[in-house]
Amino acid sequence: RLLPVIVLSLEKLPDDALIDREGLVAANADAVVVLQHASATKCTPAPFATELGPACIDASRIDKQLVAGMATALGGLLPPHVRPSPRSDERHVEEWLWSEGAHPFSPFNDETALSPLLQDVATRHYQLARLSRVVENVEGASEMVAGFASRHLPPHVLVEVADSMMDVFWHDPSRSGVPVKPHEVVQGLEGSMRQVVEELGELRVQLHHSSKDDLERLSKLSAGLVVRSERLLIDTKAALADAERGLRCCRVQHSAVGGSSVFLSWALALFVLAAWACLRAFSQRPRKARVD
Repeated sequence: RLLPVIVLSLEKLPDDALIDREGLVAANADAVVVLQHASATKCTPAPFATELGPACIDASRIDKQLVAGMATALGGLLPPHVRPSPRSDERHVEEWLWSEGAHPFSPFNDETALSPLLQDVATRHYQLARLSRVVENVEGASEMVAGFASRHLPPHVLVEVADSMMDVFWHDPSRSGVPVKPHEVVQGLEGSMRQVVEELGELRVQLHHSSKDDLERLSKLSAGLVVRSERLLIDTKAALADAERGLRCCRVQHSAVGGSSVFLSWALALFVLAAWACLRAFSQRPRKARVD
């Protein structure tokens, strides 16, 4: 994807002009913004202090800030000294003992590269983002199938209805071809979604127990799974649209009962009454006791 990187190279800025009063870079998933003091000295005061005195930032260099911003935007990395807060009233917790090291997030060093550990974390974040995309696609397909089922299938007869009974309900001798059966559409799409979900579960377990050498192989698997989930979403939408068009032609019509139908109805009713009378008379007939 394209990531906008904006460098604000400005002259005649105050020496203490910083972004959010802390640094020279701001980044999120959509863009990276870097502030450069074009006419600054090598030491721009930072709101931090060390044992040797106030910390300084070289505001004329932007390579360190660019690496830090892109690591945050593309890899989802946080500075090692920052972690999410368990409390709802705090955004994050800072532990500055972890600010030193091979990373460009600290105001106390001039490092412009990521350590192997942070590279591994960024790669795993990327895999998790792919898995999250797969989950979103499967949930979208599931919601479409659930909406279709709620419109065309009773809740208590969703997919457990026998095919023979559904054939009786949907049989129309005047029509050519096989009509659309909502339960078959739902069953077919559920099978496709179940296969993607099973692959997602297996990939999640492999990623949890993977080493650094396995990440390249898992990256290919996750990329393929994303493509299949996107195809699942497209195929589900197309299949439901076709089923809706097939069901749109069908409607229930009620007609008045004709002469032959009236005769058959009365004959059936008389037969049922006669059978009930015979059974009742037989059940009330006295029985003789048998003595051995």
